[in-house]
Amino acid sequence: MKKIAIISDSLIGGGIEQVSIALAEAFKKNNLEVHIILLKNAVAPGLLKKFHIHVLSEDGKITKISKLRPYLFSKKIKRLNKEFDFDIVLSNLADFAGMKTVELVGFKNLYTIIHNTQSKRRFKRHQKKGFSVLKAYKLHKIRESFKNKKLLCVSKGVEDDLLQIIKAKPQYIVSLRQHSSTLYF
Repeated sequence: MKKIAIISDSLIGGGIEQVSIALAEAFKKNNLEVHIILLKNAVAPGLLKKFHIHVLSEDGKITKISKLRPYLFSKKIKRLNKEFDFDIVLSNLADFAGMKTVELVGFKNLYTIIHNTQSKRRFKRHQKKGFSVLKAYKLHKIRESFKNKKLLCVSKGVEDDLLQIIKAKPQYIVSLRQHSSTLYF
């Protein structure tokens, strides 16, 4: 039986959490062993019996030093991967620290789920038209963070944003809503 890990911040809340749960339920219906790895202990009680849930910390702050978090979380995730040998890993951690965390684990088959348009999310303070050094640097950093990654976008709009506005060059990119019936890993 194939083992799938879904990495998320928590399982209580809005869109990201609902996508995680929907994917987990779909995989389970297709007789896959689903493991959900959470950075913090925030789980709706009904989900505890449905899936293999692994909580890495009580509050999501494994240390007070934020720059160390990716390294400490990745060590815990590596231990889980060593124990369960996941065939496929889906990560909802699309911010820089989250991507660094899963990158440090070194998964062979990692897909990052992108839930929102990166150009709007990351440039809120820099909405002015025109060139700025800070804007150019941030854009370069975003492009590099998605370079050669396998990306699953929750909508065609998110996919278009990454390819046309950010000009990311991922290894693989697909919109989940557009291709949900023909998604192969």
